Amino acid sequence: MLETLAKLRQIADDIATRPGLIEQAREHGATWEQIAEAARMSRAGVIKLHNTHKEDQS
Repeated sequence: MLETLAKLRQIADDIATRPGLIEQAREHGATWEQIAEAARMSRAGVIKLHNTHKEDQS
């Protein structure tokens, strides 16, 4: 059970880094489509995550 919980924590940590990675990818010229494919998300989902994160930072 502890191994499973540790894996879940790692996944949560990885998910928490997505907004910053999306921002970096955009800064390096990646398209929304490229980012969505890499993140295994929809284009709209990536844009929404990005915009929500930027709003939270303001």
